[in-house]
Amino acid sequence: GFGTQTGTTYVGMQIRTSSYEVDDFLQLYFEDSASGNANNSVSGGIRNAGSGGENFYFARSGAFGNNSDTTQTHTNGTTVFLAFKFSDTPAHGSDYDRAEIFVNQFSEGVADAVSNADSNTSSLQQFHARVVSIESDDRVFIDNLAIANTFDQLFPVLTTTPADGDELAFGNQRVGTTSADQNITAENTGSLTLTSLNFGAPTGDFGGGGGGMDLRGNGTDSDSAGYNFMPTQRGPASGSAEITGDRGTAMVSSLSSSVALGGQGVGPVFGVDLDGNSNASMLAAPGDDTSGAIPTTTDAGSLDLGVTSGFAMLTQTITIGNMTTDDESLGDALTGLTIQSLTFDDPRFSIVMDSTPEVLSAGLDGDSILDLMVKFTSDATLGQATGTLSIVTDQGVAFDGDNGNPFTITFTALVIPEPSTVAIWSLLGLGLVGFGWINVRRKADRS
Repeated sequence: GFGTQTGTTYVGMQIRTSSYEVDDFLQLYFEDSASGNANNSVSGGIRNAGSGGENFYFARSGAFGNNSDTTQTHTNGTTVFLAFKFSDTPAHGSDYDRAEIFVNQFSEGVADAVSNADSNTSSLQQFHARVVSIESDDRVFIDNLAIANTFDQLFPVLTTTPADGDELAFGNQRVGTTSADQNITAENTGSLTLTSLNFGAPTGDFGGGGGGMDLRGNGTDSDSAGYNFMPTQRGPASGSAEITGDRGTAMVSSLSSSVALGGQGVGPVFGVDLDGNSNASMLAAPGDDTSGAIPTTTDAGSLDLGVTSGFAMLTQTITIGNMTTDDESLGDALTGLTIQSLTFDDPRFSIVMDSTPEVLSAGLDGDSILDLMVKFTSDATLGQATGTLSIVTDQGVAFDGDNGNPFTITFTALVIPEPSTVAIWSLLGLGLVGFGWINVRRKADRS
């Protein structure tokens, strides 16, 4: 027996026989009594061949004589999927009066045979099998028997949350970091067990997924897998994850549900102004795509401080800042730029500032920029001096975490002799030249 059915009812099964002969008969019938009256039921099965010499599948509503045969014939050793649809029409009140059979159909199409007659039963709650001429060596195997209210529910039905085509949204995530996991949940709302569940590897800047367990039908089981967002650049990101499962038979294609994945990469963008204007409309560093890409170069430019002599000093003000256009209301944890260090490779160059700031905030205002005075102090070594300033930030990594992209600025200065030294040597040079001229003239006079 099974739960009482009074509306349109679908029955599905896989059936295979061995040693089934032309005069053998199998009737699978459904009605409302445990006593089992095959003439007051809706049914179907494999009928005896008669003069044709082949066995046909059939559907029947009501008594013997209402058989409707399919054009397909049955073959021993071949597994066949049979689906039946039992319904009622106004012609016979609430009694079932229509039986349809579908042979190897895995979605509801045109029935292969239809029987229309009063079955004299208005509810279905008992399943019986009736055989004729079956011998001891004959075998009938029935598997994956399912009773449902729709054709699709005769099979496993993969349902996901979010649903097929919907999006799992991650929101804002700092570039270079990984979000917390969010789950995609799979459930089987069909009648049969769904096997080989798999949460596929996602596309795009997303991670997660993995294998799942078999899911029994009718929502009995569910399984989940975590997915995360790992943005590699600022701006919107999209991807997808394919969740798949098998229906338990090679005759039926696998099931799948595609869930969209979405998020927004946010983060700071390093910028520098070498003109010393101390304004917020700085030029972004060369190679820094302010539309969102992580810079492909860390060379932020160069600046010549000028000419000095002796132990004199040269200075120049530059401005560094956080050039991100991301919403400053997101907070420093998502968009703040931490200056980890400022170092020169030549001790004659140095940075003068009040203190190293912890964070340059977003917003292109006073909190997003920092004025630095670059100082060159000569040690009297003549010639060109070159110093490289390395600015290490946390751009591209966790806020205030590991070091991110380093940016470099090259500064130059020219050291020449002090003016007094130049004058003395100039006079000495003139004097020597004079003496040489006199000596030459004297030699000439003697001749």
